[in-house]
Amino acid sequence: ASFTGASFGSELAFLKTQFLYGSQPVNMKELQVGATAYFWDSIWAGGLDLSGARLHKAVLGFPNGREGELSSLRLENAVIDQTLKLESLQIARLESRKLAVKDGVELIGVKILDGADLRESTISSLNFQTTVWPQKPDSLWLEGLTYQTLGAGADPEGWELLVGWVEQGRYDTRNYGQLETFFKRGGNKDRA
Repeated sequence: ASFTGASFGSELAFLKTQFLYGSQPVNMKELQVGATAYFWDSIWAGGLDLSGARLHKAVLGFPNGREGELSSLRLENAVIDQTLKLESLQIARLESRKLAVKDGVELIGVKILDGADLRESTISSLNFQTTVWPQKPDSLWLEGLTYQTLGAGADPEGWELLVGWVEQGRYDTRNYGQLETFFKRGGNKDRA
């Protein structure tokens, strides 16, 4: 299936939709949606490619704690004017290099298994709750990622999860500098 370059003036909703062809992702490159784009409670057997998409808001996941699976989610060079929410998903590969999200990204109950590429992305607010990042060496790429706020849920010791997240990523001094700046802005000099 290909929706390359399609443009929708208001909402777009894939609800309980099934794309069963597993050999390649559903192609939604350069998709434009003027309101919320829902990719909800749906099967994407070959993955989902939203590279270069321009979305107002995007919601992708499954309801009521049910966990869905994606072999890949591609968001390279995508621009999201407000928020991106990923919920109750297991993703083999998250490829989101140069993603721009003007308000915030929220990951709730997300497991990323093989790799996550967030290099050179710009996200105003990044919050990941009960999120599992890939455990393999050199599988979490954060180089050049910028954010204004960062959180790991409501846990009062969540700041330690943030430090662990940066340590888990491939080594780059910019990752530590970005986290240090975030802590300083919040008045947490000891954490910085």
